[in-house]
Amino acid sequence: MTAKVFFWSTEEKQWQQAPSLPEGRHHTYLQAAGGKLFAFGGFINSAQGQWLNTADVLPLDEAKNT
Repeated sequence: MTAKVFFWSTEEKQWQQAPSLPEGRHHTYLQAAGGKLFAFGGFINSAQGQWLNTADVLPLDEAKNT
């Protein structure tokens, strides 16, 4: 489980790191639409230490690098 995000740069022909998610998660679905990138859902740690499915929709804000 990680907050790190990587993308494949076709220009550089290598993986590069993007801004991190607000918290670690796994099985998050990434989708590009309208020139923007969104992260949907995924599992996060609950207060009890168990994985909890979240309905978050997180847009990439390139201007704020978040």
